[in-house]
Amino acid sequence: MRGLLWNWRTMVGALVEALDWPETVVTGIGITALIMLILFLIGRWGIFRKFGEAGWKSLIPYYSQWVEYGYTWNPKIILWNVAAAIVNYIGDVSIIALKKGPILTVAMIAIIVFWICRFAVSAIAAHKLARAFAHGMGYTIGLLLFPGLFQFILGCGSSRYNGPEGRWSKEQE
Repeated sequence: MRGLLWNWRTMVGALVEALDWPETVVTGIGITALIMLILFLIGRWGIFRKFGEAGWKSLIPYYSQWVEYGYTWNPKIILWNVAAAIVNYIGDVSIIALKKGPILTVAMIAIIVFWICRFAVSAIAAHKLARAFAHGMGYTIGLLLFPGLFQFILGCGSSRYNGPEGRWSKEQE
């Protein structure tokens, strides 16, 4: 029995070495992430073209959200994302500096509350984007779970921009 167990361990070890398992997994994840990033950027570029904006505007982080929210929602909502990023940064610094105590607890609670609110804003923004292209809740869930793929489909597919909430305003008709 002991020889059988030893041979099994040896064979598994040889197989893991032959496959170069950790490097293969890391390479696969990296390639998948790169493909999703490329799909995301192409999709965002297409969405901005459908808005009637220059595609390069989709590449600038906070400005692209400002422009997108202007077409789908309210551009001032981006200030919430900036505030949440600042609170998150301050919270991270305080967590590193303090290690324990009541201030750390307050910082952790603030970070959690801001992240929950930031997710809520992201979910609403995804729904507004889906509605602006006449899609429903299923597409919103897709935008939240697989943003690269669904924004690529939105930007390169046959979807048309229909204005905020899926309808043109009176002055655009």
